[in-house]
Amino acid sequence: MSHPGEQAPGIEARAPAPSALTRVSRAARLGLAGGTGVGGAFLAGSAARGARHPESCTGLTQAECALVRGSAHRLLRLQGGAALGLLLLALALLLSLRRRVTAG
Repeated sequence: MSHPGEQAPGIEARAPAPSALTRVSRAARLGLAGGTGVGGAFLAGSAARGARHPESCTGLTQAECALVRGSAHRLLRLQGGAALGLLLLALALLLSLRRRVTAG
């Protein structure tokens, strides 16, 4: 004889079916994670492309060239940091979608 709250032998416990609101919430988080990941990847690619092809100094004085290249370098660092932040946020959103395992 089993007690209330106990499981009969041979019967596997199943998680309750998710509600419609839970499914919509999961879909929204998945879409947000996907969009954030794509944005981060695009920004990282843009920063990488800028790092491989530095600004041309054709027709500029030495001071102007230094200013253009310095500004481009700072912009690349900002893009790289923003890309990293977006990709980490996407990863955190994906991790929040995992099913919760309850002990017991």
